[in-house]
Amino acid sequence: GGYVAPRPTSRGFSTDFKIGYASQYKCWIKVGDETFYFPCYPESYSDSRTAHFTTQHPMGRSEPFQIYQNSGPRVVSVSFQVHVEMTCVTPIRDLVAAVQSAEYPLGNDRSSTIVPKVILKLGDSCYIEGIIADSVTADWTGPLIDNRYTMVTLSFAVTECTGLPRTA
Repeated sequence: GGYVAPRPTSRGFSTDFKIGYASQYKCWIKVGDETFYFPCYPESYSDSRTAHFTTQHPMGRSEPFQIYQNSGPRVVSVSFQVHVEMTCVTPIRDLVAAVQSAEYPLGNDRSSTIVPKVILKLGDSCYIEGIIADSVTADWTGPLIDNRYTMVTLSFAVTECTGLPRTA
């Protein structure tokens, strides 16, 4: 989570304490042209890459040749566990809706197939530009306030597609 204990001052505890203060503006996702801030660091994230090779087995050789084909894509999977009252900049329900909306095409045209580009930044640990090409999962749990669930575990993955292929 994003809980940070209040800092003691010469007059007791600080009065500007907010849940998520330490992660403020450090973890965010940009969907299209709009930026949405997470109130905490993720519980965990994974950053995976895959290299693809073709195997050739020449006669009389004990091991095959590995011929490089391509790499990628890089995929960053992340999971945030948040409470709606952790809101510091972006309300949690708006944040969940924004991430879920990144799976749908842009515009009002029913034949559109272009989804918004996203940028995900996780403090100084991770930065990726791409699309949300897999499922977005929002697991809502209690307690309930005003007949609405207040805890959510938001999980999604960003598949890199920058238009600038990487090299070693």
